[in-house]
Amino acid sequence: MRRLRDYFDVGFAVLWEGKKWVAGVMGIVAIAGITVGVLLATGVLGGAGDYLDQLEPQANAVEETFIPAAPDVDVAVADPTPEPALTPTSTPYPTVVAVIDLGAESSEDLVPYLAVQMQMRVPINLQSASDLGSLEFVLVYEPATLEFVGVDPGALAFDSVIETNLRAPGKVWVGMINPQGVNGDGPIAVVSFHTLEGGQADSPLYLEEVSGHHASTLLDAPSRPIPGMLTAKDGWFSSPSLVFE
Repeated sequence: MRRLRDYFDVGFAVLWEGKKWVAGVMGIVAIAGITVGVLLATGVLGGAGDYLDQLEPQANAVEETFIPAAPDVDVAVADPTPEPALTPTSTPYPTVVAVIDLGAESSEDLVPYLAVQMQMRVPINLQSASDLGSLEFVLVYEPATLEFVGVDPGALAFDSVIETNLRAPGKVWVGMINPQGVNGDGPIAVVSFHTLEGGQADSPLYLEEVSGHHASTLLDAPSRPIPGMLTAKDGWFSSPSLVFE
């Protein structure tokens, strides 16, 4: 019995200690419940949610910044082709050439003398030409004084075909054809020469082997040649001519 009683005493002691632990726990729970109730009553917990609900979400406003448009800029594109390098070259001194035009009416004109090389243009004149369809002649000059350059059509040969041929130094063949016929007085051709020996010498001008025909009848057109003279030293000249009968 005594041993059983000891067991009961130990059991009650354990129960008493257990009751104190349970009572402590229950006290803590009671204090926590009272604290929560006070917080709810003052609106710290329950009111915070309502206050947050009343707040409207606001987006962060970003101030719009005006950015001006970039100006149009013309960009110069370099030429990919390199510029050629300039090579210095020597420039020869020019040759002074005086050109003297001896017109159709200038058989008695005076040309000023120039002590330089000159290019002179001497007309071959026709007098009393009528229905002249073809004409050929050889102009003879002094090759030691003059150098032949060329022949151009004269005023009477505006519709004509003219051919020339330098047969030899000092002799130039000239041929003309005009199906309509040439009529009147004036230059049929203009011969160009360069003067030699510094423009100091003279040269007679002859018309040889002359032959002409009428355009409509194809008959001979006889003529008489008159020689001319080119005097480069004094500047005088006279044009050779053909006078038709």
